[in-house]
Amino acid sequence: MAPWLRLLLAAALSLTGLSAVAAVERVTHAQAILTPAGGAAQTTEVTLPHRWDQSFPGQDGMASYRFDIPATKTTGPRALYLPRAGNQIEVWLDERLVHHAGQLGDARTDSAKMPIWVPLPEVAHAQGYPAARMQVRVTAQAMRWGGLSTPWIGPRDEVHGLYLEHLRSRQIGAWLGIGALLLSSLMAAGFWWSQRERLYLVMCLGSAAGALRIFDRVLEQPPLPWPWWGAVSAWALLAYLVLVGYFLLMLIDRQQLLEARWFRVLLGIDLLASAAAFVLGLPWLWTLVLASLVGVAAPLWIAMAQAAWRQRTTRALAVFATGTVHLGATGFEWLMVRLRGTDPGTTSLMPYSIALLALLMSALLVRRFARVAGEHRALAVTLDERVRQREAELLRRHAELRQEYAHQAALQERQRLMRDIHDGVGVQLVGLLDLL
Repeated sequence: MAPWLRLLLAAALSLTGLSAVAAVERVTHAQAILTPAGGAAQTTEVTLPHRWDQSFPGQDGMASYRFDIPATKTTGPRALYLPRAGNQIEVWLDERLVHHAGQLGDARTDSAKMPIWVPLPEVAHAQGYPAARMQVRVTAQAMRWGGLSTPWIGPRDEVHGLYLEHLRSRQIGAWLGIGALLLSSLMAAGFWWSQRERLYLVMCLGSAAGALRIFDRVLEQPPLPWPWWGAVSAWALLAYLVLVGYFLLMLIDRQQLLEARWFRVLLGIDLLASAAAFVLGLPWLWTLVLASLVGVAAPLWIAMAQAAWRQRTTRALAVFATGTVHLGATGFEWLMVRLRGTDPGTTSLMPYSIALLALLMSALLVRRFARVAGEHRALAVTLDERVRQREAELLRRHAELRQEYAHQAALQERQRLMRDIHDGVGVQLVGLLDLL
């Protein structure tokens, strides 16, 4: 099978949550000890996946998940696969530390950004592996998607294949989105530098903000401590959504919708509220910010639909299709992830929709730039032709003036000679009269 086809199949399997590996077992329940910061420990049975933010919204804390691994008759090496766990994690097998990602409680790292594969020690007897007790300890920060997704345990090769499928799908989606956005940002920056048109500057800044937002998905050690990095990431998302929406509206001459005073006030409130949501640990406030943007998206989509119906041009139809795809992916993530709280290991559709959006916007930019450049070239040709015509007219007029000047000079000379002759004859006649 071709490598690109294997990657595509891996991404599809990861998105649907399916696996072709029958020998790998899922763990769906665990005994958990949940200890919020400043609170008492709570022992309970949880269904996996488990999201810390749903149990303790706006609070930091620690969780310990314990589950049993049944005895098996196989003797080959085994492994554990965690689609998502964190924000810092330790994995223990029968009171033996077998893996850790970051230091518990150290918010500078976030192991939940990437899937985790843990090779288990080979302690099998001749009859197979005995029953064992697995413990996953995590420390979670508020609004950082901490917790534990559904663990997978099985033969090492099969588990590693499952891990690679998920890892590649996440990396493909993230780096595809980052690459497409950076490419469109650089392209728009070049167009803006040559033409100084605001449309290109908006596209450049919006794409850069989107790339920063997706880059957070693959950055295990952010440059700023948490929760300040969370606020920066939220601002990047807001800037991306607003600037991209403004760019699409500018293409159909409806940007006045986002230039209204009420929207500027709403945007300022959203910026302050998003920072407060992460710094103060108020997840419901961040949900309200996203809800306000979803509410604004409705009239924007209506405006794009009206422009596509009335104008029926390639540009208007492309803007409508692009906006529909991206708004659909954004709304789906907000409803399924923010409100319903799906599996923390589920791959988001946002990077793929952002990559598609960046490519379509780049195509629109190239098309617009080519059209404007063509108009400039046509104008330059027209100006050159008009200059040549003016030069020819000036030369003709100059020749006519020179001819007229020569004619006037000859006429003046003739008149002077006639005056001289007239004066000479008059003098002679006067002299003759005197003689008489």
